[in-house]
Amino acid sequence: MKPIEFPKTDKNPAVAAILSSFFIGLGQAYNGEIAKAVIFLILYAISIFLTFFLIGFVTTPILWLWSMVDAYRSSQKINQAGAASQLPSDASPSSLVMNVQVRE
Repeated sequence: MKPIEFPKTDKNPAVAAILSSFFIGLGQAYNGEIAKAVIFLILYAISIFLTFFLIGFVTTPILWLWSMVDAYRSSQKINQAGAASQLPSDASPSSLVMNVQVRE
């Protein structure tokens, strides 16, 4: 029996950023980067703990914004990598360049 293959879908950068704005690491999980999502959660927990020492009031918003920006950029990179992998296997760089003829 042949395994079921799910079609690869593009990741929407806006959705990834919005998910990270709701809960830190959720955008990374949406992008399939589970390890990175867990790292963001651990850093967020440490940052929340640091609010007892006042430094967390600086680090928590920075980490939250960084999570959103990272989710957005990662989804763009994932989409670019997916687009590059959809090129024909026999495509060479010279075959992808348009032929332009200059008339004199």
